[in-house]
Amino acid sequence: MATLTPFRALRPSPADAPRVASVPYDVVNTDEARALANGNPLSFLRVSRAEIELPAGTNPHADAVYDRAVQNFAALRRSSLVVEDESSVYLYRLRMGDHEQTGVAACWALDEYDRDVIKKHERTRRDKEDDRTRHMIAIGAQTGPVFLTYRATAPIDDAVRRLSASQPLFDFQAPDRVRHVYEDLPSYQLIDSNIAHGNPVIVRVRLGSGITHFVVIAGKDGFDYLVRDPGSGSAKGLYPLRELGSDIEALRFYEPIATAQSQFSAKR
Repeated sequence: MATLTPFRALRPSPADAPRVASVPYDVVNTDEARALANGNPLSFLRVSRAEIELPAGTNPHADAVYDRAVQNFAALRRSSLVVEDESSVYLYRLRMGDHEQTGVAACWALDEYDRDVIKKHERTRRDKEDDRTRHMIAIGAQTGPVFLTYRATAPIDDAVRRLSASQPLFDFQAPDRVRHVYEDLPSYQLIDSNIAHGNPVIVRVRLGSGITHFVVIAGKDGFDYLVRDPGSGSAKGLYPLRELGSDIEALRFYEPIATAQSQFSAKR
């Protein structure tokens, strides 16, 4: 089984997401990319296909193209992109007409690809591999998601179905009339890491009545998180989170900062 890893996303602000979003770099030629980005200074095609801002006929693999991509990416980061404070897994849903599909966005291990744990689905051209490798090294980011498929499993399908009902980070319709929806999932890796370091973790859950509620994760027994519930007082003590019958909707953890005076910093 392949290993799924949460990551800190570099993503557009919700207000700018519709204008930043673009088609994949390799489904359009230079002229098509230039037309799509025309009049939109935030289009990500100005990063992924930076030759559109250079004179017609410019070699797309010229040094000037990668230099322009670096400049445009830096400008976009300053104006419209944010880096998440926490590592997360995301849901990415596309809807076109009556068809809808939802994927899980996360990081995967290259060594598992090399060992065929992740099966290769196509033969890629060396010139395209070299181009995207140079592009990623130049701008310092992986900006081209790789689409994988996985065998349907009930636990994953159930989790996606439940979490799809939450408020998305983005929900917009692209110029190609495809609706894009992104949703942030809590990072269980982050929870486990903070428990191991003795940092208290506060999580938001939703009670059966629909009311949001906060509890403190104080430990773990097998796959069960053990919580203390300030709302029920100290009489109940530790009990499994699953008894609340809710997924974790959000989390906050606290870690000590080594300073002359005792302080705590809160991270969302």
